[in-house]
Parts: sequence; C-alpha cells; structure tokens
Amino acid sequence: MKRFKLPPLRSTITIFLFPLFAFAQDVEDLGTIVVTATKSETSLRHVSTTTTVITREEILRKGHKTAVEALRDVVSFDINHSGGPGALSAPQLRGLTGRFIVVMIDGVRVNDPADPNGGAGTIFSHLTTEDIERIEVVRGPQSPLYGSNAAAGVINIITRSGTGDGEIKVSYEAGSLNSQRMNFGYNIKKKGFKFRADQWITATNGVIALEKYRNTPQA
Repeated sequence: MKRFKLPPLRSTITIFLFPLFAFAQDVEDLGTIVVTATKSETSLRHVSTTTTVITREEILRKGHKTAVEALRDVVSFDINHSGGPGALSAPQLRGLTGRFIVVMIDGVRVNDPADPNGGAGTIFSHLTTEDIERIEVVRGPQSPLYGSNAAAGVINIITRSGTGDGEIKVSYEAGSLNSQRMNFGYNIKKKGFKFRADQWITATNGVIALEKYRNTPQA
C-alpha cells in the first residue's frame, strides 16, 4: 500500500491567488474621457493637443450661471461683452477671434455661417449652464478634423441627459433691478431611455434702460 503526501495548504492558496493579483495590476484607470480632440472617446492623458474639461461639479462649485463665466477660467480664452445680459459677445482663443473658433453643442456645429465673424459670439450671449454637463475646450489648430475655421481651437458644449425615475422641477429666483428667473423641467431615465426638457425664462431691467433683457419662449 502506497502513501501520498499532500502539499501544505499554504502553498496551494498561494498558487491560486497569484494570478488574481497579477490581473488586478493590469487594470488601468483611464481618468477623464474626452471626444472633441480626436472625435472618439479618448483618455485625457493620451491626448496630444492641449485640452481643458470643465465638469458639471466644477460649474456648481464655482456658481457659474452662464457658459461665458465657466469659460473665463480656461487658459488662453477671453470674451468681451458690448453691454449687459444678452449683449453681443466677442470670444477669443489663443489671440484669435471667433471666426477661427468652432463652437459645437453635443458635437453639432452651431456657428452662424452668415456672420463674417464666425457667429460664435451670438451663441454665448444667451447660453446658461443649467443644462450643461461639461465643456471640452481644445486649444490649437484643429483644421484636419474641423476645417480651416478651427485655427484657434474647438469648444464643445455637452448637455445633460435624463436621470431618475421621472423628476419634475419648478424653481423661481428674484433679485435687484427687477431680475427674475423661472424654470420648468422634466427628466427621466428608464430601461436605457433618457429624456430631458427644460425651459428657462430670464428677465432683468439692467442698470440702464438699454440693458433691459428678456429671454422668454417665442410663439
């Protein structure tokens, strides 16, 4: 009768745990994902061009109410207003005017082709941050991807999508100069389906008569 000696239990456990430990070491944290710089989902650390991402958390933390306020923190970006709220804006990126900046919302170009200055300023005059999830700013020539008018860079504004089981939002704000802001919204996320709709109404008398501003739905 032959006897067999089993290996110690400690050695057996080591053999089975080692592959699991090695597998965990190979997992890479991709960090922030951007789509504007390459037109596909790419980790920010792997993008060769200078890219800035303004997240929803950053917008809320700093209390930005408009897209212009959020973009002022971006290096090499500047914008001038010709008056109060709703006035024409003149953006600049890396010293170049709006005609060399491609502005997109959810990847769709929104520059006004009829505007000799590129139409980027008109977009920023009324754009608030309530429905913005994040903003991606790619600085530097992007002509191979977005055409010759992207010599300064690209600004891609990505909107928020539906969340929750069906939420209704109603809010009202009031302040000096007879300023008022009202919001009616609904959003839902269910079984892969996302829907979000918001309507903001903004009104203020401004400091002077010419700065009276109304941003209301049109019939």
